Amino acid sequence: MKNLLVPIFLFCLAATAHAQSFRLQGKITNNKMEPLAFATVQLKEQQAGTATKEDGSFQMNLEVGQYNLVISMIGYKTQIVNVVLNKDLVQHIILEEEQDNLMEDFVIRIKVKDRAEEIMRNVIHNKDQVTSAAGPYSAQLYIKAIQQDSVLRKRDRAKTDSTLFQNQNDDLQGMAMTEVLLHLDYASDLKIKEQRLGVKNYGRANDLFYLSATEGNFNFYNNLIKVPSISTTPFLSPVSYSGLLAYRFKTIKTERKDGHRIFTISVKPRQLSNATVEGEITIADSSWVILHTHFSFPSYHLVEYDFFEVDQQYGFVNDKAWMLSRQQFNYYSKSGKRKLSGQTLVVYSDYELNKNFGRNYFGTEV
Repeated sequence: MKNLLVPIFLFCLAATAHAQSFRLQGKITNNKMEPLAFATVQLKEQQAGTATKEDGSFQMNLEVGQYNLVISMIGYKTQIVNVVLNKDLVQHIILEEEQDNLMEDFVIRIKVKDRAEEIMRNVIHNKDQVTSAAGPYSAQLYIKAIQQDSVLRKRDRAKTDSTLFQNQNDDLQGMAMTEVLLHLDYASDLKIKEQRLGVKNYGRANDLFYLSATEGNFNFYNNLIKVPSISTTPFLSPVSYSGLLAYRFKTIKTERKDGHRIFTISVKPRQLSNATVEGEITIADSSWVILHTHFSFPSYHLVEYDFFEVDQQYGFVNDKAWMLSRQQFNYYSKSGKRKLSGQTLVVYSDYELNKNFGRNYFGTEV
């Protein structure tokens, strides 16, 4: 019996060792180190794999062995990476964008009834040229933020004599307002400098949103919209190759203006569980630039708000670059009987493009 048990034990031990699995994880990015969501990571040998999350990360549990990872993504060259797995492994991968002629051939082969996705693809393919035209720049920002607090309004009214209910200032009870005039110097998302030229406050301004350009970057030309002040989770921009997979696009309006066609495109997420936005984007043909955006953010990814939306307008500055001319945020939150509703308007003017700020101008990066 003992002689029989020993081989059985050794067989079980060998089977356990063979079945031992390790974790393979990493992040897929482009050459600007921007994460690529919904990229495919496939095992060539097994025809199995996974897709990256919104932050470009992936994870698989695999047995000991050697594997060929096939990484593919619309708009990028497919890459094959060989890995040997005998322990937990972190493998980061950078994908290169497709060449112009390859992308054009790809677009021609697509059969679509609606040109919305083709239009968005042109914007994505052209966005580096659009965003680099301005270079480092300066601008003047006028910010007006207003917020209404339902609890404060009721409390103030209770303390006010009834004869004052007819006063024209009655609507200001429970309201906070701040006006800010500031000078902005911008070289990159990590090199920003502000100088406040004037501030005017009314009421309690502590909870007002966006009194500084550093509170959030709603640049939809970026692959991810990172606004920690409203969400710890970055939102996936529709103007990205990952966005082509995450969103459904539909042309809802086409018009002619100054000899160009202007397309208004509806943007809806394919899966509501993703960190996505919903709304409309307006595009000019030929130049393939954004003229207007109107997007709302899903409440389940918002920390403080039950509703939040941004409306943006772009203008052509100094015959060189398309820049934000106006930005408006609308939001509200509700907790019990308390409701906060707010609106912030940001107007941009006096742009100076392609500036040379000099070395150490920004000091500590923010």
